[in-house]
Amino acid sequence: MRYLAVLLLLLALPALAAPPRYLYEEQDLTESAPTLSTDGMSLTSDGGYPVRGFMVSVCAGSGQTLTGGSSGGRLRAWVYHPDAALWMRNPDLDLSVTATVRCQAWPDLRAGYLQSRRVLFAADSILVSGGTTVTVRIDGDTSL
Repeated sequence: MRYLAVLLLLLALPALAAPPRYLYEEQDLTESAPTLSTDGMSLTSDGGYPVRGFMVSVCAGSGQTLTGGSSGGRLRAWVYHPDAALWMRNPDLDLSVTATVRCQAWPDLRAGYLQSRRVLFAADSILVSGGTTVTVRIDGDTSL
């Protein structure tokens, strides 16, 4: 009986381990607004698990740095609302680039009311020490 209980527990573990959700996107230093319903990152994982929170980061290319400060640019937040079939600006989620480093990350954002929607953070006037692109990364948390 004890072996049966252990076996059942081991079989249930894959169901508890929700798959990760992420988006890595190379963007121009000023990126245009999203237009397609498939742009950005879905806040529902492929297995149907809700994304509970996410972390956003931006990185300059190898050997380059972001130029922080008041004129360092920002990531403009966009949210896709499936019922309205529209991308909407959410300036309350905009992220300012303030560090003079290769990569800057922001604390986890809770998905809350954004679950089942899509998010995208578009580069806006970001300055780097060289090059014309940055990599924007969104890492979702689907843990239970």
